[in-house]
Amino acid sequence: MGSVPDLVAALAFLGILRTWDAREEDRKSRQEEVFVPFNLPPLKPEPAEDAKPAVAVPASSSEAMPVGV
Repeated sequence: MGSVPDLVAALAFLGILRTWDAREEDRKSRQEEVFVPFNLPPLKPEPAEDAKPAVAVPASSSEAMPVGV
């Protein structure tokens, strides 16, 4: 069986490894979050007529559903 100093040394080594791993994970997560700027072309303003989508809406429910279906 191991002695108390061996146990303390093993726990200290484990703590160092966990700290090292946490720092590496933090470094990797920061690298993934790096923003790469890019330039988009400016948006062209559209006339009000073109901005509305053309959608056909029936005037009544009888026009929407054919009779006999």
